[in-house]
Amino acid sequence: MNRLVAFGCSNTYGQSLTDRHTESWPAQLGSLLNLPVSNNGVCGASVKRIWWDILNFPFKPDDLVIIGWTHKDRWCVIKQDTTDLHPDQNYSEWNCGHLIELVPRHVENDQLARLWYKNFHDDFDMSLNCFALINHIDHFLRDKQILVLHLDIHGHEYFPEFNQVEFVPVDINNYRHEYPKAPDGWHPGPLAFKHFSKDIYDFMIRKNLLKEMG
Repeated sequence: MNRLVAFGCSNTYGQSLTDRHTESWPAQLGSLLNLPVSNNGVCGASVKRIWWDILNFPFKPDDLVIIGWTHKDRWCVIKQDTTDLHPDQNYSEWNCGHLIELVPRHVENDQLARLWYKNFHDDFDMSLNCFALINHIDHFLRDKQILVLHLDIHGHEYFPEFNQVEFVPVDINNYRHEYPKAPDGWHPGPLAFKHFSKDIYDFMIRKNLLKEMG
């Protein structure tokens, strides 16, 4: 196995940790697996942003990919960067020139977010879109024969019938409330991420995934 490549939101990035390069769950899981880590978590990222980042990431054949899928209610608008687009390029090769994140907590101070959540947001629609993107990424990576694990970081209450993705049965909120939080008083602290990553590791052992990694 070449490396652990992680995607997600602030809980994957390691927001507010003293040293996210050693204390985040990707860093601690990478240590357990004895793998170098590429942590591509983005604070405030939406499911759509995570989907986009994965589509445009330069994967290597033996990567282990673990995705911490975030809350369904976040959204983003991706605008085409025409400066780098050549006539012979297709959509998957476009660079993200301007990405606007829309997050519920920004509604009071962000006019675009306020307009989106007032006029366009719908819980059922967002759930369908969320799982459509998650399932697409699962097929996208498996077609590349890349081992991928999915984490339900924010806990989805509704799972559409078309969903075929199985999530690792660990709930980060259990660790968030049991162990001291990060300095911001909200995100999980290093001890919470230690136990979270250990339970992911134990799940991989139970499923014989370490043998698949070689």
